[in-house]
Amino acid sequence: MYRRSREDVYANELPSASHVLAQLAAWVRDYDDVHPHKDLGMRSRQGHRALCRCGATP
Repeated sequence: MYRRSREDVYANELPSASHVLAQLAAWVRDYDDVHPHKDLGMRSRQGHRALCRCGATP
């Protein structure tokens, strides 16, 4: 699993553990769907899936 960098974590206000847990699902969703991935040619997983659906060569 991807480890969040300090910049990722400190970019968000984290006043308590419960606040972190409340944001965790959104962070994971952002990483899975929006964040660019090196192995996908710096495309997001969502962008990569869209290319594959339209028949483009990744």
